[in-house]
Amino acid sequence: MHRVKVGGILSIMKKIYELPVLVLVAAISLAACGGGGGGGAAAGGATYTIGGTVSGLTGAGLVLQNNFSDDLTVAVNASSFVFATPLTNAASYQVAVKTQPAGQTCSVTSGTGAVSGANVTNVAITCVAGTYTVGGTVSGLAGAGLVLQNNLSDDLTVAVNATSFVFATPLAHAASYQVTVKTQPAGQTCVIASGTGAVSGANVTSISVTCPGGVGTLITAPTASPVLSFPQNIVSQDTGTVNSHGEFFPGQANVWSLDSDFTLVDGYDNQFDYALALDVISGSTSSTFFPTDQEYSELTYYTPVMGTADGVKTVVVSNGTSIVLSPLAGTYSAYLNATSDSRLQRTLDLTAATGITGLTLDWTDKVSLDAGALFGYDASYRVVLRKPDGTFLKEIPNITTSSVVPRNHSTDLLSYYPQAKGQIIVVSFEFKSMTSPWNRAFAIIDSVSVTDRLNGPNYVTNGNFETGDLTGWATNTPVEVQNITSGMRTVEGLNIKRSFYTVPNNLWARWVDVFENTTASPITRTIEYETVLGSAGAGIIYYSPGTSNKALTSWDGAAEDRDTGLVFGNAASVDIAGSSATALNTFNGDGIIRVTYNITVPANGRAALVNFVILGSTDTGQTATDINAKATEVDTEAALIMSNFWTDAQYRAGMTQQQIDAITNF
Repeated sequence: MHRVKVGGILSIMKKIYELPVLVLVAAISLAACGGGGGGGAAAGGATYTIGGTVSGLTGAGLVLQNNFSDDLTVAVNASSFVFATPLTNAASYQVAVKTQPAGQTCSVTSGTGAVSGANVTNVAITCVAGTYTVGGTVSGLAGAGLVLQNNLSDDLTVAVNATSFVFATPLAHAASYQVTVKTQPAGQTCVIASGTGAVSGANVTSISVTCPGGVGTLITAPTASPVLSFPQNIVSQDTGTVNSHGEFFPGQANVWSLDSDFTLVDGYDNQFDYALALDVISGSTSSTFFPTDQEYSELTYYTPVMGTADGVKTVVVSNGTSIVLSPLAGTYSAYLNATSDSRLQRTLDLTAATGITGLTLDWTDKVSLDAGALFGYDASYRVVLRKPDGTFLKEIPNITTSSVVPRNHSTDLLSYYPQAKGQIIVVSFEFKSMTSPWNRAFAIIDSVSVTDRLNGPNYVTNGNFETGDLTGWATNTPVEVQNITSGMRTVEGLNIKRSFYTVPNNLWARWVDVFENTTASPITRTIEYETVLGSAGAGIIYYSPGTSNKALTSWDGAAEDRDTGLVFGNAASVDIAGSSATALNTFNGDGIIRVTYNITVPANGRAALVNFVILGSTDTGQTATDINAKATEVDTEAALIMSNFWTDAQYRAGMTQQQIDAITNF
């Protein structure tokens, strides 16, 4: 039998009685600590997750945010999401898309609210395939009628002067696009860059549509010194025998030659004594012509520049018949045109000629240079050696002057450039010149040879051009500036600048005269343009059909000069009284045409007048039986200009926006 101490029994009994109390305390403590599982009893201090469902997610890159933080990247094809950071009860949440997935657009439903004692699971993310617009930029569009297509459909008509475009039909992510021109605008050919590709999760804005021949921009550094005479690239259709003029250059009947007041001189076939002399009349007592003191250094130049496609010719091989300039030898010679830079070039391969002691260049030439009407232009003719890439090496001295008779030249190239042995070099005949009615400019080259002085081989084939073409020779790529603006002159209170523009392939040239008022009050003036025909009173003058008396046509009743026209638009008056001859071969007209405008130039503003001159290829007088004959070539062109000035971009090409905005007579 065991003995039990009284004290031990009492201790055991005490612990038995205390147990419920301890259990109760523990339970209370556990509840206070938030135990019993996430989102338990709604006592202060509990936290809850924010999440929901995802549907349609096929693109990578979806990033969600809650309350503008707690970024969550959602995996492709996920069906649910939960943010990492829980919120306490009653806390606000705002779920949003921070980054859309590739090729899709995801939207959030039930994305805002407040926690209400439980995890938030009802936020819904729905993703659908994204669609994106296709478009880009437009520059230089001055003509009406441009229609673009995307993927050979979705036609889009682009407005004149538009700077951007967007197709109406959007495309899905990864879809291909191909933008093309369905219809070109009037007078322009638009070119598309970056027009093909695939949509990549964003609107396409990188396509560019460029329409050359639009608004003119300043050329600060021309590649060559521009001239003020411009051969017109149309073939003469008259016999050219009456006044022995023929064409100015093979295939180029006429020339636009500017005088020092920007009037047109002659036309080459004596069409004018002068055209478009500008007179500013103030009231009834004061009249002043635009001065004849322009200097070459004052001129400014604008785009577009002209090249071979526009009709610029630098060098041709010809028998000289059409231009009444005979070859220097044989049947053909090479003729260099009066441009800012005409080059006839021959490449010599001397890589095997390392032992030569002399290299003789022989040639024959005949040259006429003309510096034009403005002081400061330097016309030149020279023969130079260049590298194949065009780098200048050496100039042959003492050959730059004009000569009205053929000259024979012979020089040792090695004496000027000994390094030619063992190299490839280029012999370049280079001509730059203006031309004028009183001094026709040209350079004729023939009988070119380059021989080893000792061994005799000739490194030049077709040096006499008797193939009738440029076989074995090269010419430069022309870059001609034919959009030129005068220096400013102040005449009768107005600051005036005159601009000239033409394209060699055109029958017409354009003058734009801008009148600027720098005062605080409007200025009203009468502007008169005077033109004197070169037909010595035999000109037949009439209003061009289809122009509403806004253009004139003239042909020579004595059958000496090619046809001409003036397009002047809305004038206050046109004075041709006594101008026209009354019968064929009757010199009883005065040939003077005066077109007058009344303009009011606003305070600190501008007004502009536009005039066109047409030089035709035909001498209607050669076939006319009476004075009722029509110069149909000129008539047709005059009607086109008047009818389409604002819709066909070619008639405004090269004008600045400032000029266009100031036009008052069209």
